Amino acid sequence: MLKMIAAMTAALAVSGVAAADLKNLGSLTQDEFKLFAADSTSALSYKSVSPGDPLGLLGIDLGVEVSATRLSHPELLQSATGVAREFLLSPRLHAHKGLPLDLDIGAFYAAVPAYDASLYGAELRWSPIAGNAVIPAVSLRGGFTMLSGPSNLDFRTTSAEVVISKGFLFIKPYVGAGLVYGSATPSVAGLSAVTLWQRKVFGGVNVNLGLVNMAVEADRTGHDSSYSAKLGFRF
Repeated sequence: MLKMIAAMTAALAVSGVAAADLKNLGSLTQDEFKLFAADSTSALSYKSVSPGDPLGLLGIDLGVEVSATRLSHPELLQSATGVAREFLLSPRLHAHKGLPLDLDIGAFYAAVPAYDASLYGAELRWSPIAGNAVIPAVSLRGGFTMLSGPSNLDFRTTSAEVVISKGFLFIKPYVGAGLVYGSATPSVAGLSAVTLWQRKVFGGVNVNLGLVNMAVEADRTGHDSSYSAKLGFRF
């Protein structure tokens, strides 16, 4: 937990740096672009920051979230943008809604200052085991994200995950694992498209205090670690 707090603090500290863009993307070699795409996939893939149990037909989860990813190759982001960043910061607005048949849908909008871009994402989750006081909930989740803004990069991710969660009074820890597919297509001479698969593991805790809901999550996708925190309402 202390490591997570320290990482989030460091990420917020760099958020004051002026927004950059990818105007220097063409300065990367093809091998460097592959590493840049791997970092981007880790940072910009879907992060639900929520437990796996279904919300129910009337349930809703709304929150303001921030995610920070410690990049394996921050020097490549500096080459592409001209601005040095160790963490890639992404503040987000997140919403989930319960549906019949133990289904949930979710979506988010995020700013990505390091890319001078926006990020959109959506998820669909199904809970074959809804869970109860004794049995943990098990959910299957599919996610999608798309970067919007840079004219020289088309970037998207899709993901498939399994999530297990178990509540204890108002505290609900959860863990999960999955695969993430990233696709980065540059519009720059000398660079070609990159696709890649990354393994993902994550864990978090959701704390529901009635009027306020809080969640924190740590994520390891590929070689990069991400830390997320969300504050909002869940009922």
